[in-house]
Parts: sequence; C-alpha cells; structure tokens
Amino acid sequence: MSIYPTTETFLSVQGEGMHMGRRAYFIRLFGCPIRCPWCDSKDSWARKASEELGVSDLARRVEISGAEIAVITGGEPCMHDLLPLLAKLNSMKVACHLETSGIFPICETVEAKFSWVALSP
Repeated sequence: MSIYPTTETFLSVQGEGMHMGRRAYFIRLFGCPIRCPWCDSKDSWARKASEELGVSDLARRVEISGAEIAVITGGEPCMHDLLPLLAKLNSMKVACHLETSGIFPICETVEAKFSWVALSP
C-alpha cells in the first residue's frame, strides 16, 4: 500500500490557468529537494508532513469533496511514486492535474495518466 506524506489537502477553486474557476481538490504532498526561493508552498518542505495518507484515504477525500478535478502538487510531487494514487483516481473517473517543477520524471501508464500538467520550472 502506498503512503503519501502530505502537507495539506483541501477543496478549493482552481485559481490559475486554463482551468481557473473549476472545483478542485488539492493534494499537497510533502517534500522538495529543489527549494526555489519563489516557492508559494514552502511549508511543503520547511517542516514535517502533517499526515501520512494512503491511496484509499486520499481517494475517499476527493470523492467526498465532489470536486471536478484532483490537483496533485507539493513541494515536488514527482519525487513520490504517484502511479498508485493516479490509477485509483483515474478508475474513479476523476481528472488528475499535476503541478510540478519538472525536475523529476513524470511517470504515467495506460491506467494512470494525468489529464493536465502545469510545469513551473
């Protein structure tokens, strides 16, 4: 079972880009070795994870929220194995968005794909 260190999870409205205004459930994962000085989520790397959540816990939160999309962000989310979480959310027909620095590979499979990737190098 995959466990993800999280900084926070919350329902909000996507405030940026092409998907602005859509109901989104944000999954902010903990950890980032890059530590960009302009980072708007330094809590995701400046302290310890607030929770350790499994795939089923995160999927349940997304489902209960009723959000149109799930945004997986961080820190740097791609430093974690996102395939189990992505596969579960895809099986639930949830559109998954990724916010990444692009430093780590973006891993996908046929069963586990992102519908949107925001690259912020």
